[in-house]
Amino acid sequence: MTAEALDGAGLYLDGLPFTSGLIGSKQQLRIGRSLWQVEVPRDLKAGAGAVIGNMADRISSAAGLEQLQDFRAGNLFSAVFQKRTQDDFEVHFATGSPATTPALQDIDTRWPQPWVFFRALLLSLAAFAGLYYACSHFENLRLIPGVILVGSFAVPLSVLVLFFEFNAPRNVFLYQMIRVMLIGGMLSLLITMFFSSWSDSIGLSWMGASVAGIVEESAKLLALLVIVGNPRYPWSLNGMLFGACVGTSFAVIETAGYAFESLFSGYSNGVEITLLMRGIVTPLGGHGILTAMVGAALWRVKGNSRFQFEMLRDSRFLRVFLTAVILHTVWNSPLQIPLLGDFLGQLGKYVIIGFIAWVVVLSLVQMGLKEIREAQECPLPTSQDEEAPEQEPVRSA
Repeated sequence: MTAEALDGAGLYLDGLPFTSGLIGSKQQLRIGRSLWQVEVPRDLKAGAGAVIGNMADRISSAAGLEQLQDFRAGNLFSAVFQKRTQDDFEVHFATGSPATTPALQDIDTRWPQPWVFFRALLLSLAAFAGLYYACSHFENLRLIPGVILVGSFAVPLSVLVLFFEFNAPRNVFLYQMIRVMLIGGMLSLLITMFFSSWSDSIGLSWMGASVAGIVEESAKLLALLVIVGNPRYPWSLNGMLFGACVGTSFAVIETAGYAFESLFSGYSNGVEITLLMRGIVTPLGGHGILTAMVGAALWRVKGNSRFQFEMLRDSRFLRVFLTAVILHTVWNSPLQIPLLGDFLGQLGKYVIIGFIAWVVVLSLVQMGLKEIREAQECPLPTSQDEEAPEQEPVRSA
């Protein structure tokens, strides 16, 4: 469906000024004081895209989230290959300070178009390739820690940059991200060690490696609770970024540990295989993605209020958290897609988990943008407005 404003008529699509263009299913068009929502009958949808869309709708509903409205991956990543200058990079990362944080009414609530994450991935992979070549060509064992560290960081760091670009309020300083990574990663790993040692004593040994879904997601949640109280970051997209920071730190340390362990496993090229396989599956449902889901859901419940433990029983948070736990549990389980063999069967399972996780993430991004849009339409009064006494009218003599 297409619409065009005639004679200067004021049209608004999803709360934003609109002159002409395509309107998709479930988008809201305001004409004057009249609000319309476009609906496309199910029998008009066909093909693989409709099947995927219906699956995504069911996933969003199961997680207690709004269904994705005409989301297109091509539009989301349309800016990836555009040419950029050095100034573009500097402006893109200049966030969080009083001078660089946009006012509420200036926040862009359209779907983000990230691009730096892809360049971060290419740069990280190039650094890893250079270190790996130097290590193998010159047989210098002192380069092995560098290979492990850079290889562990490459993909998780790129995913974190993607969540940084999703943070439409642009109110989080890079130092704050590093702080959350260091504190959150350390705390989540420490809590995981305690929880893992207790899991056998409380009868969870039968779950094997799958117990990590309960242990690690709970540990990362507790680490998030340490930073949940900062009133400077009220938006659910802020929580998504902080969750990604905690999850990324956890993933990097875990991957580096597995790679280091593979040095003594006796398998040929164990370090390379470990880093390669974990790098491939990280964008599908790694720690950064799962904890980003949990962080967004937690901040969504908290909003501008002080955190209270009763919030953890809110269904809006609980359903997303349980989704992350279940996905992580299945990820670590021996389940796989039958008839595809061991490798393809496991990879197929990871792809399905990744699809579910990203549907939840994108639904949360959509709701986070809507949250800001609603605040722009109904801004809260400032403390000065609330405390200013009512002025009496000036009387003439």
